[in-house]
Amino acid sequence: MQYVVTDGRSFTALQQRDMTYTVSSPDPSGMVCEVTSTDAVHGFRLVTDYLTDPQRDSVIMRTRLLPLSGDVAAVAGLKVYARWDATIDNTGGNVVQTALVDTSPGQPFTLALGFGADVAAAVSVARASVTTPFGPILDRYVNGWRAYDRTLRPPPASADARTRAMYWLSANVIKADEDKTYPGAFVASPTDPWGQSVPASTTHPGWTYREVFARDSYETFTGLLADGDLASARAMVRFLFDRTQQADGSFPRNSLIDGAVAPDTFGLFEIDQDAYPLLMAWEGGFAGDVSFYRSHLRPAADFIVNHGPAYGVERWEEHPGYSPSTIAAEIAGLVAASRLAAAAGDRVRAALYLATADSYQRNVKKWTVTSTGPYGTGRYFLRLAVTGHPDTAETYDLGNGSVPGVDQRRVIDAGFLELTRLGEVPASDPGVLASLKVVDSVIESPTPSGPGWHRYGIKADGATDGYGDCYVPDPTDCSPSGAPWFPTAKGSGHLWPLLDGERAEQDLQSHSAGTAGSLLQAMANMTSGVGMMPEQAWEDPAVAASPYGSDPATASIGFADGKPAGSASPLIWAQAQYVRLVTDLAAGRVADQPAVVADRYVRPGPPAALPVSVAAAVSGSQVVVTGTAPAGATVVISAGQPQAAGDTTVVVSAVAGADGHFRAGVPARSGTSVITAAVTRGAHATGWAQVTV
Repeated sequence: MQYVVTDGRSFTALQQRDMTYTVSSPDPSGMVCEVTSTDAVHGFRLVTDYLTDPQRDSVIMRTRLLPLSGDVAAVAGLKVYARWDATIDNTGGNVVQTALVDTSPGQPFTLALGFGADVAAAVSVARASVTTPFGPILDRYVNGWRAYDRTLRPPPASADARTRAMYWLSANVIKADEDKTYPGAFVASPTDPWGQSVPASTTHPGWTYREVFARDSYETFTGLLADGDLASARAMVRFLFDRTQQADGSFPRNSLIDGAVAPDTFGLFEIDQDAYPLLMAWEGGFAGDVSFYRSHLRPAADFIVNHGPAYGVERWEEHPGYSPSTIAAEIAGLVAASRLAAAAGDRVRAALYLATADSYQRNVKKWTVTSTGPYGTGRYFLRLAVTGHPDTAETYDLGNGSVPGVDQRRVIDAGFLELTRLGEVPASDPGVLASLKVVDSVIESPTPSGPGWHRYGIKADGATDGYGDCYVPDPTDCSPSGAPWFPTAKGSGHLWPLLDGERAEQDLQSHSAGTAGSLLQAMANMTSGVGMMPEQAWEDPAVAASPYGSDPATASIGFADGKPAGSASPLIWAQAQYVRLVTDLAAGRVADQPAVVADRYVRPGPPAALPVSVAAAVSGSQVVVTGTAPAGATVVISAGQPQAAGDTTVVVSAVAGADGHFRAGVPARSGTSVITAAVTRGAHATGWAQVTV
């Protein structure tokens, strides 16, 4: 829907083609959207306020035609038309309707778009909204947001005015991202990234961020906890477990807002998305709910024990392997699961989950830190190690039209910072500090908005991540500059503002609050409109917008260095990252760091390792499990089936004899079984071993 303005004789100005625009919000909530469209050549502007009717299913637009000169007579002869260009049923069938608006210069007029189950209902809703005085609707809308904001934790008084405004906007954008029919269903973004190039017939199903991802939900969850909306955070936990969790305990890549598995899962598995909900359940206060534990939490934790530490793709959803960020999520999720199991009276599984987490924490560097790399001293965290051997010359493709066959030791990202943020490795760890130097030398870029970081990359001229709007000088297979990533799935990755937030949290833990504060400002500088945090920010020379009417599959929407690129905006993960960083800076610490995790690995130092070995063999209807452990120790033995459609895990116990040997039997089932043996001594020593049979 756009406006057309004409004098009927010498010109016709189409809003999208012939006018420039700015966006603001006349309300401190940031949730009233005011768009000012200006035609400097013909001396007028259109000022439109957008909001929803709190009492009806409608979107309302109030518009005024105003002169640039201040003399109303200058626009007295102009006519305004509403041009409705609808794509019917998302099939491409196109009908354009144009209507003359009965208006006077300077006087507001109101349009409403109604929704309903049928034509009559939609028309009735629109008519009721448009015939109700705009003022009372605006008051109800604004008062609704103000009432919500009064329930939240306010931004720190020490923050400047811009930061406080961004805090309130971000908190409200997060809440607005929740579906109104299914409480707790927070989508990754209310957008289709590169939506101008996505045919309407493909936006649903598939190719959209208007779906629920457990990983993004966790990041949103931390924002809700930071601003004090515990009720919404708990609703999110309930939604994920009640509606999206699968029979085997896992979670899909993404789901629709009713919880059904989304059609664009692409067959991907992402084990960090199985771990984050466990951490959310602990942080959200679900300990002690025995029924919830047995139905939901135990199957999720069993799934991780049976499939981890490397299962599916890492957090950028492009390649499998041993990923520091994925393993960090698993460690935190399993520590939380141990506490949840203990609270439910299941002390056997509590020991199993904790020993598994300890083993992952003990080995994460062995799996993901190379000592033979080409950067710096040669020792640093990798983006991922394909098979858990970081010193070998294994290769993988970067994807999205980027460089093929790259040695894993050349590919850098900052995902290892999840190990420090979640309290599993000290922020002062020498390996972390050395890796940060490599990160800055390979994937950091300066912009007028401040520094930024790519998702990942190799030492090259330009970005080597191919997920983003094309910039031809980059070593990726795309053209022309400014073309969207969709529909070719080839492009150039750009800076992610949320990574500024992750780096700032590391700086805050390293007692560099000033640097962390400057990164908060960089994030704000990279926003658009009234403060919408984009998924990506452009870091290259400016690219002009393509002429109106250009092919949307290759057209540039126009980019400036340090400002939003063409992907999703707002990205709710980034908006939540901003909220929690504001609160972190005020507290002088990373407030969302799980205390139960940091108390296990950082503050006292990591737990000691106990020697455990395990072997298994099928004997008739049983799998006979044997092994060694400290004499007299109780050994928890878990037998699970990774390929099972449901959670079939069986847990038994055995006691190691005076010679350290133990023996137990578990049911033999068709297919592969994963046998895990875990032992605990005191509060701070565990052992763990695993085999398949």
